[in-house]
Amino acid sequence: MKYFQLVILIFARTAFGQCDEDEVEIWGNCYDISSTYELDLSSSGINDTIPWEIGSLLNLVSINLSNNQISGSIPETIGNLSNLLGLDLSGNQITNEIPEQIGNLNNLMLLDLSNNLISGLIPVELEYLHSLTDMYLNNNQLSGIIPDQIGSLNGLINLNLSENELEGTIPQEISNLTSLIELDLSNNNLSGELPNQIGALINLNKLFLDDNQLSGLIPETLCDLQINWSSNYYFNLSGNQFCPTYPECVESYLGSQIVDNCEGFFELWGVSYFAEEIIDLNLQSSNLEGNIPPEIGEFYNLVSLNLSSNNLNGHIPTELGSLANLQYLNLSYNQLEGEIPSDIANLLELRELKLHKNFFSGVIPSSIGLLSNLEYLNLYDNQLTGLIPNEIMELSNLEDLILHINNLSGQIPSQIGNLSSIKNLYLNDNNLNGPIPIEISYLDNLEKIRFQNNQLTGLIPTEICGLAMDWWDSRYFNINNNNLCPPYPSCVEDNIGNQDTTGCGQLDIKNSLIPLKFEILSTYPNPFNSNLKVKFRLNQPGRVSILLFDMNGRLLRSSINRFYNRGDHFYDMQFQDYSSGIYIIKVKSLNTSIEKKVTLIK
Repeated sequence: MKYFQLVILIFARTAFGQCDEDEVEIWGNCYDISSTYELDLSSSGINDTIPWEIGSLLNLVSINLSNNQISGSIPETIGNLSNLLGLDLSGNQITNEIPEQIGNLNNLMLLDLSNNLISGLIPVELEYLHSLTDMYLNNNQLSGIIPDQIGSLNGLINLNLSENELEGTIPQEISNLTSLIELDLSNNNLSGELPNQIGALINLNKLFLDDNQLSGLIPETLCDLQINWSSNYYFNLSGNQFCPTYPECVESYLGSQIVDNCEGFFELWGVSYFAEEIIDLNLQSSNLEGNIPPEIGEFYNLVSLNLSSNNLNGHIPTELGSLANLQYLNLSYNQLEGEIPSDIANLLELRELKLHKNFFSGVIPSSIGLLSNLEYLNLYDNQLTGLIPNEIMELSNLEDLILHINNLSGQIPSQIGNLSSIKNLYLNDNNLNGPIPIEISYLDNLEKIRFQNNQLTGLIPTEICGLAMDWWDSRYFNINNNNLCPPYPSCVEDNIGNQDTTGCGQLDIKNSLIPLKFEILSTYPNPFNSNLKVKFRLNQPGRVSILLFDMNGRLLRSSINRFYNRGDHFYDMQFQDYSSGIYIIKVKSLNTSIEKKVTLIK
């Protein structure tokens, strides 16, 4: 409205002649050189260049030409307007460079050149604008670096250089702008690290650095700023290349970062991971193909790794053995091949190992017996050959041993009695031969036995009936399709399935079950005072109980019920709570026992 009023006031003069000597003509209007303080022609439909004559209005305090269609350059004469406080040329089509003469406007408080087509460098002469509080150069075509001299503008409250083509680093001098409330450098080509001095911007409450190429670590000093990190209205660092670890204040709000070049980052199947932070890596059913990359060995904090149900092939990389903290490993349902690497024994914390439904060949590495914490071992449906390693039978924490549907041969190791925690024992569909070892009767926790489709021979030990199992349910007990000979123990005779007995012949049934032999070597000292040592010898492995009775045959204490290997053993008994007298020590195994009288004197 002001513009149109001005047009009416001077129309008569401009219609009939030129402006007076003390006036200047701009876009067909006359303006008094000495008394024109404000030029507000915003949104006036101006479609022209800025005339150089505007520099003659020396008393101008404010220029607002925003939101027109002004083109061309900013005239150098703009530098003559030393009284200017506000210059707003935003929302036009102004081109070319910002004239260096703009540095003469040492009283300028507002500079808004946003949303134009201005190119070239940011002039270093801006450092002379010591009164500047607001500078908006965003959404132009500015290139080059952010000049260090910008740090001289310590009165700046708002600085917006976004959506240009600026490059290079953020100058550390920007930390001098301690009055800054809003800083927007987004959507440029800035690179390098975020200056550690950024924490000095104590008044900053809006920070936008998104969509650049900034890299390296984010300084912890960033957390000194009082910014609402959770809101993208106040904070955005997404679309950069910042590397972990991230400061706690921003780690949940950083958005996407390209981390391919960050130390400690490794690519797995096209995705980059910061290895140090990954504890649980679950890529089950993710359509993964190809080999397991050796970089997996860099994920040294992994506790759980699940790559099951994919299309992986090739060998297990030896680097997998570097995962010293791994407790759970599942590579099942893939197309992996080759031998199971012996390096897997390095995974000493492993509790579950699942390699089933692959194409693994060769023997089961005996080194698996070193995995003393292992509770679950599943190797079923592979192409494994050779013997079942005796070393596996030393895994006293093992609850599930699943080896069925392979090409394993040889006998079931007698050391199987050492698997004191075993619940599920699947050895079916192999080429195992020889007898079912009597030591299997020592496995008090056993719930499932599956030995079907092998070549097992001989007698089933009657002691097996001492196990608390559902003998009538083939899901729990199955020895079908073997060469086991009658007579069968009563507990299994109705669920024996098909057995080829043509090779049984005339067996000496009486002597086929060898009773466990043992002896008490000594009880000493005898008489004793409070402490007694029992020494006994086993001629073969077996479970042993030591019982304490009084002279009337009353059971006072059952001290142990434990499986021992062949050889000499010692057991210490404490009698602090018993009175002096004669007692009976009974060492027992299966249906055989030996007694010794001992005397307690206090």
